[in-house]
Amino acid sequence: MTLNELATHYLTSSLDGHGLAHTTVGEWLEVDQRAAHMQVQVFEKPHIGQASMVVLELQVHAAILGEAPLVETFAGFGATPEDAVRYAFVRLLEGCFHPIIEALTSHQCEAGQAETEVWTGPADNGSPQWQAFIGPLQPQGDGEPLVDVYLDIFDELKTLLTHTASNAHWLRVYLCTSANKLQAVEVLLDNQPWEAGANLLQSIEWPKGEAFAALRHFVLAMPRNTH
Repeated sequence: MTLNELATHYLTSSLDGHGLAHTTVGEWLEVDQRAAHMQVQVFEKPHIGQASMVVLELQVHAAILGEAPLVETFAGFGATPEDAVRYAFVRLLEGCFHPIIEALTSHQCEAGQAETEVWTGPADNGSPQWQAFIGPLQPQGDGEPLVDVYLDIFDELKTLLTHTASNAHWLRVYLCTSANKLQAVEVLLDNQPWEAGANLLQSIEWPKGEAFAALRHFVLAMPRNTH
């Protein structure tokens, strides 16, 4: 079994576990009577010390998302490439999987797997509304102190998003600290760097320590009355 086949096996097993029918068409899975099309691919990377490293990429097409696919990538590490794929897929499953399937298919997640909120834009922008499907926060390393600060500013990030166009949006946030510095801030909106979101996060005084700490978050906001 290739690494791509292994990752696809994990995806089909997860869809089966959530009662979502799927059909294989080439390298894609047609999910829930073609409500969404999904594909996972694995890219091997150079070893980190003795550990194998891969990047797992999930692509999702759905009519409501427009022409561009939703793309999420996860790094995986392990004693073998297969272990690294398993690690990366668990991160995917814990992060973006439930918001995606709840937003785009007939599946309704259990409480705590994908929170939902209604977001409303400003009046001078026609007051567009979105149903936001919010994934869990994913801290890594000593990332728990980052969580509290992020939750304090999340409403500001949400407000920035509600000033954008009234179509579907997917948001991914990643930040990490180590060596008493903020090492990385990445904010992607619809898979593109989002300057307004990045500027907000870079303006925050994040807790910093010597040890590695990171936080990742995913949100899929769907226009109301289309889901």
